[in-house]
Amino acid sequence: MPRFYLTDAGVQNTPSGPQLWREYVLHGGGIECRIREDFCPDYLNLHGPDAGTGAYPCDPAKKGLSDLGTPAESSPSKRSSLGDLMQGLRCSNMLDDVAAGAASPLQRVLLTATGNVLRILTSYYRLCISVSLKRSSLIRDSSSQYQRCVDMVCNGVAFCRARSCITLDSDMTKLVDSGECDVGGIFRQRDLLPEFELLSVKLESSETDIPGFGRHYLLKAPGIHCDIVEEFSEITLSLSDIGSLTVLPGIPIIFPNFTVKP
Repeated sequence: MPRFYLTDAGVQNTPSGPQLWREYVLHGGGIECRIREDFCPDYLNLHGPDAGTGAYPCDPAKKGLSDLGTPAESSPSKRSSLGDLMQGLRCSNMLDDVAAGAASPLQRVLLTATGNVLRILTSYYRLCISVSLKRSSLIRDSSSQYQRCVDMVCNGVAFCRARSCITLDSDMTKLVDSGECDVGGIFRQRDLLPEFELLSVKLESSETDIPGFGRHYLLKAPGIHCDIVEEFSEITLSLSDIGSLTVLPGIPIIFPNFTVKP
């Protein structure tokens, strides 16, 4: 599992608009990668026939941003849904029918990211966000299945709930039972790179009692299988305003039938 650290980032002006760039390092297991990424201007709003393919009309003289079409004109299956980079289009396609016409760029990233929600939000808002552990225990009548429930909290307000059902093989169970390894940090503690599989995403409209959105996904590696749901309050999309709230919005229960209860 590689470790990431950002070395530099910025914005440069180009003929087609401001262009973000970043330089970072991935290292681990005897290999170090130093990487620079340059993002096309307005990359969060790509639409049209090239958006779903990863192609981008880099020459504005041939095809500018104004030619990419509007959300109403572009087909949902061709929208840029910003799927997880490790999975390519496999998990971003999960959003085609459900969220392509309604989700914001931040929603699409949060719904497809592989375990990076905390890093995404703290970078996006530059706010202090903490994780509150509500429950972590063996599931009743089981010797190898654990349940966990955590909240993400900003400025004293809980805005995201994550519930996990974690199944371990006998060797992993012994590590956890001995206290050598915490069930919530096995991937990092054992240097395991999990396989990510997005199962479903849901958007609850603003007309519901507690609007929000959520996703259901799997993380798998040798010896461990994690079944996870994450449920976000709509306030997640405006955390910068969370300090001015007079009424706490609450977190919706988007997956009421999940094995681990809130």
